[in-house]
Amino acid sequence: NIENKVKLLAGDKIITYTHKKTGSPAQNIIHCPLEFKKVHIGEGSDIGINAVILPDVTIGKRVQVGAGAVVTRSFPDDAVVTGVPAVQIG
Repeated sequence: NIENKVKLLAGDKIITYTHKKTGSPAQNIIHCPLEFKKVHIGEGSDIGINAVILPDVTIGKRVQVGAGAVVTRSFPDDAVVTGVPAVQIG
């Protein structure tokens, strides 16, 4: 779910699925079933160029995500996040 006034830029990726590993540890991941999870981006957030947002993440309202960040967890309203994995810096 992407709320109003969210800015997405070139190269941004929003990933909503993972491969669910089942059976033997030697099982090829490509043959595992897909498991879909939600992503939510709050109103007024600004997602920097080439950022990646992974499944099961909520980004609050007015959040600034830095260029190239990999968002692996949720962040509250008004956060400034950057890095790989993304951490809150403001």
